[in-house]
Amino acid sequence: MKTVIITRLPLQSKLGGEELHTLGVALFLREQGYQVVFATSCKILNAMAKEHGFKKYPLNNFPASPTSKISLLFFILTLPFSLLGAMFEMLVWRLAYGKFTLYCLNLGDKLLFGFWARVFGIKAVFLEHATIGSWLTKNPLKRLLKWNLASSKCQMVTVSHTMKQILEQTLGVACAEIKNGIELDKNLNISQINAFRNPKQILFVGRQQYDKGFDIFLEIAKQNPDLEFVAIGSGSLKKESQEIPNLKNLGPIEHSELKKWYRQSQMLLLPTTTIDPFGLVVAEAMNQGCVPMCSNLVGATDYLDNKFVCHIEKFKFSFKQYYQNSLNLNQEAYKQSLQFDDKQMFQDYLRLLNAL
Repeated sequence: MKTVIITRLPLQSKLGGEELHTLGVALFLREQGYQVVFATSCKILNAMAKEHGFKKYPLNNFPASPTSKISLLFFILTLPFSLLGAMFEMLVWRLAYGKFTLYCLNLGDKLLFGFWARVFGIKAVFLEHATIGSWLTKNPLKRLLKWNLASSKCQMVTVSHTMKQILEQTLGVACAEIKNGIELDKNLNISQINAFRNPKQILFVGRQQYDKGFDIFLEIAKQNPDLEFVAIGSGSLKKESQEIPNLKNLGPIEHSELKKWYRQSQMLLLPTTTIDPFGLVVAEAMNQGCVPMCSNLVGATDYLDNKFVCHIEKFKFSFKQYYQNSLNLNQEAYKQSLQFDDKQMFQDYLRLLNAL
């Protein structure tokens, strides 16, 4: 039986698109006959592994990924001991499973386990979901990462064309692009759903912070008192939404509840001000006929018509025009969402693993 060992040493552990994506890939690979093992210090992934019956190896004695100044310092100071610990774990996995493929999610495990993957000639997939910033471009350990990636059996993979270009420029290695996908509703009658849609309801889903453009969303709500705005998520700007009478802030909700809000809302706004690797909420909203207005910095826009994309500098000033246009675009949004099929995405990961 082929074995894939999913590793993750996060700086923080919280439920998001990366975790849901990883679980989806793991479930699919198990259906295809793979044995999938979670080796991680991530509480969320460990809980998911337990819930779905995957074997797991908690890696609580390893440092968090070196993506902040403090974590970088600690990672460097403990690097010799961490490398020895990683070698021990790799030998344990080799004895337990024979040949296996690594599926590394965070910088820390790409550095530690990726090092021994190159030394021992083990196949490895390095997934990159995160926005590329100084945590990587100015990280002194980037040289070690590039050395690990020089292995012919290691492949860096990312989730959009934009991210592929950025990673290739940053690391100087060829990267694979497998665009994100969702579990689609493929036979929806959008006309029937529109009968229950509130044409004045505008939605925001995500972290309520500056990098997600939540301040821009708040400004648009203030400028359009005749429309109804709904925010879902949490973040440092949540309190500022309480002073806007036509805005309802629901805070975080269960992911399973989002579909209802997509179906009720006319538009989804995603005015991201920094590169967003993909933006799964875009695909999710479109698949329910909710029309997105995305900043040009959202990775999902690589695959969308320009009618759903707005340059971030023009976002506030273009909203009214986009809103008027959106009233005729529910069906078009749904049709374009069908390209984001997670079944196709899973098949692409399967082909990648088989080709290594």
